[in-house]
Amino acid sequence: MNILKNNAVSLTAGFVIVAAGNILFHIAAARLLGPAAYGSLGALLTILLLSSVPADAIQVALTAQTTHIFDQEKAISWSRLFFKFAGAGTACTLTFVISSPSIVEALNIDASNAAVILGLFFVPAFANIVTRAVLLGRRRYLALTYILMGSASLKLVGGTVLIALWPQVSTALWVVVLSEAALGITLLYVCGRTTNRAVSSTQDLTIAPSELVTSSLAFAGFWAIVSLDTILAKRQLDAEAAGIYAASALIARSVLFIPQSIVSSSLPELAQKGARGRNALLNVVRSSAATAAVCAAGVSLLGSRVIPLLLGDRYSVESSVLATLACAAIFASLLNVAINYQIAQGATIKANTAWFGVAILVTAGSVVTQSIHLAGVTFAALSLALLAATIGIFTKPDETAPAQKQPAPTSESLEPNSKITKKRSVKKLSKARG
Repeated sequence: MNILKNNAVSLTAGFVIVAAGNILFHIAAARLLGPAAYGSLGALLTILLLSSVPADAIQVALTAQTTHIFDQEKAISWSRLFFKFAGAGTACTLTFVISSPSIVEALNIDASNAAVILGLFFVPAFANIVTRAVLLGRRRYLALTYILMGSASLKLVGGTVLIALWPQVSTALWVVVLSEAALGITLLYVCGRTTNRAVSSTQDLTIAPSELVTSSLAFAGFWAIVSLDTILAKRQLDAEAAGIYAASALIARSVLFIPQSIVSSSLPELAQKGARGRNALLNVVRSSAATAAVCAAGVSLLGSRVIPLLLGDRYSVESSVLATLACAAIFASLLNVAINYQIAQGATIKANTAWFGVAILVTAGSVVTQSIHLAGVTFAALSLALLAATIGIFTKPDETAPAQKQPAPTSESLEPNSKITKKRSVKKLSKARG
């Protein structure tokens, strides 16, 4: 797998820039809102992340299917699935709005309308699953790069200005919702202008309910194990300590940005079957491990000095906590590779190994009362989840109804048949002569 082929490197760079823009937006929000308010914003966005992770999982499956259809030189019909997902996003929005009082009370958030605003995110987010998958599966790397970078720039620049004018949690949430809506409009416009090649057949873009559920659960498990520590910090630590821990976790997760970008731009290759898919997996693992290790070293060495400069002196970060979370992010980057590969290959059940680590994180994290102990629990949970995922990849796929393989014919098995055939031919020839 050559990541430079078909401008995939531009998409990788675009994903990195988008991720950098997102973290800069969070830094600006944290500095403008303060630790206590940013702790509430971080908890809300974590809930949003956990609730919308099916989008990432389904997009992987749809990207793999789009790649297969495109490589077979068939036209892709995606509009019907687009409207289905938009309807599903509307249903999720209504559910989130109805349950908003319980969410606000559980997280101890002062802004009563915050959860209602955040619920509006689901409609464009779900609809964008299909359009992103179509562009990526058809290898429209440059177009997708420009769209994502434009949306991230709008969110960073415009969002920072709005939060500076109205420094409230609800303002930051409106920025998140409106930037996702603008992204959706642009994606839909570009997909609508992308014409299918002149082919004789058309295939609908679909996803089986079982694949939808299992792949969504897999990604939900991944983001749960990556993000639940901030929710645990909100409940187990005081408000100031929880905000500082959330900032540390945010900086540590920056280790994931480049590896995630490599995986996302490599999805069409990871979806290939057989040796091509395995070779792509090995290349992505090597690239992700190398970049994650370098980034983790930089975060561990410089993070405790950079965070107070970026966020202010109130964010006094412990270097040991930051280093532990940065090392945990290396395991998270490799776990992300494993999950994406298994879903792209159709092994969606085996992709759910992250839930093993989630159980460890929730159980042990609910009894700790110090930041360093919570970071250590996160490290242990991610390392064990990665071990389980590695075992799953190198285990042969289960076959619920294995086909009975016929033994290959040998010279001994063919010899009696050849003798019978010869005898029958001699008899027929004798009758003809008689």
